[in-house]
Amino acid sequence: MSRRAPFFPLVAAALAACSTANIALNKGFDHSRVRRVAVVGFKDAPRGPGSGDAMTAAFEQSLLAAGYDVVDRGAVASAVGGRKGPLDAKAAKDAATRLNVDALVMGQITAFAPQKQTTTKVDVLENYDDPVYQTQVIHTVDQNGVPMDVVQKVVVGHRRGQRYRKEPRSYTDPGKLAVSARMVYPGSGAVVWSGTDSTDSSDADAARSISDDFLKAVKSTWPKK
Repeated sequence: MSRRAPFFPLVAAALAACSTANIALNKGFDHSRVRRVAVVGFKDAPRGPGSGDAMTAAFEQSLLAAGYDVVDRGAVASAVGGRKGPLDAKAAKDAATRLNVDALVMGQITAFAPQKQTTTKVDVLENYDDPVYQTQVIHTVDQNGVPMDVVQKVVVGHRRGQRYRKEPRSYTDPGKLAVSARMVYPGSGAVVWSGTDSTDSSDADAARSISDDFLKAVKSTWPKK
């Protein structure tokens, strides 16, 4: 007769009003059991070389700031045979044993769009005040007293109004980064917390912003000082 794993109710964590994080926390789990953790490397997003390493580093930094003992990523990569992304239950348990950690943090980049700058021309309304010229013939004499005609243009007025002109404008699309991640306790297979988050940016700070959102949402689970 098979035995089912115990059911732990997941409840939504309180989030900051400006955050897009949607994190669920396993309140039936004894969070004091988790102190030493490892972050399994995230895969690079398509069209996002280096995005996986940036996201991995961001979670390492946020976990350290929260008070966890974090294992070096080189040791983690060796323990999982260079694999990146979420691990199945057996692989997660084997990795946790090799690394002597209480829990693993793993996930994936679910959406990524790089920053992009676009230049286009727009119509700009401007006022104009153009001079109106008229050709005049002036009868005069040269230095020897010989009669001569001089043709010249003179301003006889102004034409005023409004008109459109084309002007180049540059726009920056900040990109997008979306992530799903979870912390797993391999000893029992329990999910400690799980969630998703996204930000309308893919700059150097976007990954850390997301990892901080995750950790802030589960602040009640951080190791006690």
